[in-house]
Amino acid sequence: MSTTWREKLLANLAEEGPNPDFETDAAATADEFDSAARRFNLEALRELDPMSSYAEELRIHLASETYPLRAALPASLSTLLPPVQSVVANLAEKTLELELSEVSAGSTVLHFRARETESEGTGEVDEQTPLPTPVDETPLATAARALLELVNRLENHADAHALSVWKDAVLELGKFTDELQKVDAYADFAWFGRSGEVRRMHLTQSGVEYLDALRQTKDSTTSQRISGRITELKESGHAKVKTGTQRNAPAYDVRFPPGKITQMGLTIGESVHWLVNAKLRKNGLGEVMEGEYTYVGPAPDEPAN
Repeated sequence: MSTTWREKLLANLAEEGPNPDFETDAAATADEFDSAARRFNLEALRELDPMSSYAEELRIHLASETYPLRAALPASLSTLLPPVQSVVANLAEKTLELELSEVSAGSTVLHFRARETESEGTGEVDEQTPLPTPVDETPLATAARALLELVNRLENHADAHALSVWKDAVLELGKFTDELQKVDAYADFAWFGRSGEVRRMHLTQSGVEYLDALRQTKDSTTSQRISGRITELKESGHAKVKTGTQRNAPAYDVRFPPGKITQMGLTIGESVHWLVNAKLRKNGLGEVMEGEYTYVGPAPDEPAN
């Protein structure tokens, strides 16, 4: 059965709407109802072609009550697309590239899909080769669900700690909403999976304002203990201390009064345990955006347990 034939049949089934023979809970949401309908249709099609599946798609519908988006969107795509791609890449469990596949509905609906890669193992099938099975779960599905869950938590003003696991995605989504606010627009997010799954989420002004609040920074000053090895010394009064052997281990640039480094006889590779005065700029997620660390003295011994 050709791909074209499958796509036409799926399109026809979708236009016909849900089949009255399938059962759903009376309290099912619109997403649950649509998912059940699409899965019922897909099960019927797989009776004819077991490899059939829907085309997966992340869809973002932009709307504005005051701004002519149809005219403005084409010029705005260059600034709107990178943040969306970065959000999805941050939420994906595997390397994933997102591409814009279509713009529709008066140039206000953006259709995204995962960039296709060359398939491996295209040799002839023999008796030892397992029969192919339809792929319903993909890296894009995992990332898209996480994106919609992130929007849901923003809408419900979830605790910042619950959002901190997605801190990079939160900051990238903020760049996207910054661009939307320039044209007074809001966004509806929708996910359509290969298995028929449907999920939708609306990002309202309330969610955007909460997102903005999480990105706001506050300054604080505190004493902090730093332990590690010196990896760099500068005559200007700076010592870089790396706190672990891993490549991504945190490193701190510690400031000293003039002549103090020479007076202390510090050397590269030396293990140190210092107490520093830390001037920190943190966002609402608790992430340090900027930090300035000034040497105070040797760190006191930590109390034994």
